[in-house]
Amino acid sequence: MFEALLTVISAVITSLNFSSFATSGPLPHDHIPDDLSFVTSSIAPFSSNLHSQILSCPSSPLIPKGKTDTRFVRWILNDGVVPIANMEGCVENDDGLCYLDSYLPSLQKWIESVDFDYDCCELTWFLSP
Repeated sequence: MFEALLTVISAVITSLNFSSFATSGPLPHDHIPDDLSFVTSSIAPFSSNLHSQILSCPSSPLIPKGKTDTRFVRWILNDGVVPIANMEGCVENDDGLCYLDSYLPSLQKWIESVDFDYDCCELTWFLSP
């Protein structure tokens, strides 16, 4: 059961472009690095809870000038805020908030950039010697 949960959580994290979990870059083929950013026991322990929150924050300084919508999105994984500042239009902040009208087009652009047929059916993976 744990493997199934890990597979689902990992797929969702990748699909939503939560690149903060992969800041240490791709894994090398010849050793296990000491400073891994993707640690499955932290991301998907025996039970995981991933949810999004849509929050209205009328007094937030993160609201872009001239905008009247006060809604923000943030993601919570196992009671911790997931940084999404890597998404176009989102800025880094301690609360993990991203202006909703900036986040949605950025997420749509990310989804449209995925070439499922190539990534899952045609791509041949090779390890360097």
